[in-house]
Amino acid sequence: APAPDPSAPAPVAERPRDPRATATTPVGPLTEPSAAARGSADDLLQRARQARRAGRIDDAASLFTSAIEKSPTDSEALAGLAEVDEARGLTASALADYRRAIAVNPRYLQARLGLADLLWATGQRDEARLAYRAIVDQYATALCPDRALQRAAGSTEDDKPAR
Repeated sequence: APAPDPSAPAPVAERPRDPRATATTPVGPLTEPSAAARGSADDLLQRARQARRAGRIDDAASLFTSAIEKSPTDSEALAGLAEVDEARGLTASALADYRRAIAVNPRYLQARLGLADLLWATGQRDEARLAYRAIVDQYATALCPDRALQRAAGSTEDDKPAR
């Protein structure tokens, strides 16, 4: 058998991988798997709002998801998850989350506006106009943002999203 080359680096023994670790394990204050799930749905929703306001989008998404797991029909949590999904560039998920929030509570204005704005921003203008018209038809004019009124009327305003 040949003698080992003394100039070769010594083999490094790999440490066993923790079977609980995954490539998607969050980094930051929520690294403990059960940390996001602690508390009532209301507590989780409050913490999610705070994380979103602080710009901790991934933490907010985790907290909104945990709140939804505890209360699947919470339209505010569903719309909050849609907002953070949108901020993370997950357009299809955001659209689905907004639609689910509306299915749970058809009168939840924030979800309806979020859906209409996202449809508009993604170039789905016909569907967005229908969503804006439904908002304008169902809510007092004072509650409707100018963009909803203009877009529902078929205004030819510029194509910039109004968020």
